[in-house]
Formats: sequence, structure tokens, C-alpha cells
Amino acid sequence: MKGNNDGFSLVELIIVIAIMAVIVGILAPQFIKYVEQSRESKDLQNIEEMKKAVEAYSTDHEQKGIHVVEATGAVLKYVLGDGGSLQPYGVETQITQSSSNKIVLKWQYEDYMWSLVSDQCFANGAWYDAKGSKR
Repeated sequence: MKGNNDGFSLVELIIVIAIMAVIVGILAPQFIKYVEQSRESKDLQNIEEMKKAVEAYSTDHEQKGIHVVEATGAVLKYVLGDGGSLQPYGVETQITQSSSNKIVLKWQYEDYMWSLVSDQCFANGAWYDAKGSKR
């Protein structure tokens, strides 16, 4: 006697593909949102690293001039008032942002105190204060 090895019918395959499409359609937007939040978090960590390096530089060199950490468009960068560099502190002059929601913020460090100069937001509506905290 011969076994019944017909395999899957076309209808069964279409049903399985439809179920998988629904599952992917539900999960993909959530996954993309978490990936973007991760990139945004990395950008904020880079900004915080720059800000801490500016503080260390300012203390080490007893430099009270205006130092700026800026996150604009596709790059994060700093400008030291005396034209110095943070490379000895492990910070590059410019860092490419990871997030597609480009940050447009500028912090100023003067007299050992941070202030938020530009108060614009991420494209997704998240606001940040001078310490980099979400508001």
C-alpha cells in the first residue's frame, strides 16, 4: 500500500503566508521604533561624553571661556573657546549621528555652568534640557 505524500495544498500555504504577513505587519513598526530609540540613545551618550570632556578640559586648563557642544543635522561637534582639542580626552572633533531624527540642540558651557542655547526638538517631538534629559 502506498502512503499519502501529497504535501501541503495551495490553500494551506496561502493561509500560512497570510498569517505570517499579519504578524510581521504588527511587529515590524515596533521593532523599528526600538531600533530608532537605541540610535537616539547612542547620540545622547555621545553628547554627554563630549560635555563631560569639555568640563574636564575646562577644569584642567582653568579655561572660563565659552565652550559649545552642538548637535546639528548629521553631526555632533564641539567648539572650545580657546581653540583647544578634546582628542587627548578621547573625543573626536565631530561624530556622525546615528539617529534619523536629527538633533538640533546647542549647549554652552560658561563659567563652569551649562546652559541650553537652542531649544529645538527632535523630529519625533522629544525635547531635551541642558543636561540632556528628556522633557
